[in-house]
Amino acid sequence: MSSVTKTDVVIVGAGLTGLTAAKTLAENNVNVIVLEAKDRVGGRLYTVKPSSSPYADLGGQYLGPFDNHTMELCKKLGVEIYTPPPVTKHLALYTKGSTTPYKHNFPIWNPIIKMDLINFFRELKLSSSRVSANAPWDTSESERWDTMTVKQWLDEICWTKTVKQIAAKLVKVTFCAEPEDISLLYLLWFRKMIGILFFDNFVCVPPTLEIEGARIVGGAQKICDKISENINVILKSPVQQINYMQDSVTVTTDNGEVFEAEHVICAVSLPMVHHITFSPTLPSGLSEAAKRIPMGLSIKTITYYHNAFWIDKGFSGNCLVVGEDEFVDVIVDDTKPDGSSPALACFFSAENVTKVMKLSKIERERMICGLYAKIFKAEEAKKPLEYIECNWVSESYINGGFAFYCPTGVITNCVRHLKQSYGPIHFAASDTLSLLGSVAIEIAVNAGLTVARKILYAKGKVDEDVDVGVIQPDTFAPPPLTWQEKYVPSVGNLVKGVVKFGIVASCVGEIGRASCRERV
Repeated sequence: MSSVTKTDVVIVGAGLTGLTAAKTLAENNVNVIVLEAKDRVGGRLYTVKPSSSPYADLGGQYLGPFDNHTMELCKKLGVEIYTPPPVTKHLALYTKGSTTPYKHNFPIWNPIIKMDLINFFRELKLSSSRVSANAPWDTSESERWDTMTVKQWLDEICWTKTVKQIAAKLVKVTFCAEPEDISLLYLLWFRKMIGILFFDNFVCVPPTLEIEGARIVGGAQKICDKISENINVILKSPVQQINYMQDSVTVTTDNGEVFEAEHVICAVSLPMVHHITFSPTLPSGLSEAAKRIPMGLSIKTITYYHNAFWIDKGFSGNCLVVGEDEFVDVIVDDTKPDGSSPALACFFSAENVTKVMKLSKIERERMICGLYAKIFKAEEAKKPLEYIECNWVSESYINGGFAFYCPTGVITNCVRHLKQSYGPIHFAASDTLSLLGSVAIEIAVNAGLTVARKILYAKGKVDEDVDVGVIQPDTFAPPPLTWQEKYVPSVGNLVKGVVKFGIVASCVGEIGRASCRERV
């Protein structure tokens, strides 16, 4: 029988959430052991060292302007952050085999399509503003929204095929899933909390040219590497079983190691919780959520070149690919801040991942390079220095994209039961923010701070009202409508107005004709 290792807290998962929690607890003199199934720390933050670049992020990498807790964490760890300069070259829209460069105005010249696009963003803002951040299931429209898919909603509010395709593309790259698989309530909740859909700054009317967020010098995984230097992290230790009572818990790994603690933090996504055996079994709400919340599908690729030929052609390297015949979703410039290691990164999402997984890695490389050659009108795109990729579907103990999502019915029937601990077990993924399921780095940091604070309070080390870095989402003001969103009518209202005007004009004309007949 294996000996039992005793500690105060066992943390399952050495991603950014688990390590942030571990750091916070250790700083408050709580003994912590972190168990990680993989042979590295970082989870969805995954930095590699290709031959053509000092480092490359194949997972999450961007920081937003309001990621204050991550910025503070990096400062404490001595991790350097850089912010790319604003884009000065053209963005690109690639659709139907044609590239359209643009800067300040998304290249839609058809006024009906443009009105439809403006209305999509207006409806997204207005509807998401009515969702409760901390209790999305608790609004008058929650039930209706949670029974409707995003696709059904787009069919309802969008009049043109072009806008449906653009909106669907933004949804796909945000959640790594198809619009018909995602609850509308989940989309609106995400938009309420995060404020954007990923890459919607390519499209917003007018778009912002601050396309790329701040990044970590040396790669995003460096944050986790730095934290783990002072934390007891045991790699290659997948957790098999968790037995718990009211005031203690025993954790057993596949390797037969046994750990006993006062508390355990499951800092893995809810879909991965389903692979752990709990005794006694988890309450039905949490168990059902773990079963019903799937991982999205995503592949990220980076292609290195001798020179940034796209810059020479007047392009920034950032491109939105729209259309049913193209598998690539988004392309971004991934060149280092000093201009070295010229590279383009691209993403496959949702069903497109299933399609390109049928190809070999070499075939995917040729397909991508051929597409770059078409988009940027540069034959040198077909001669890369190096091509690397991460198929997140094939990543052990992650088994999916860099995001998970909620299908219809999950938020109102399951998620509402997740905001509590079960005896000594604390689920970081059941935190309001981390349930949003994306690779956003700030969300991971805040989830770690939140769950650590619960344990510190339980151990009497902090007062209940002490703020250790947890954000309060309901204090956020929703982004204001642009002047176009305020005053440009939707296509539907325009049609109604034209019909009403026609009816009124017809009635006036008829009255006039009747008056003339009377005079005669």
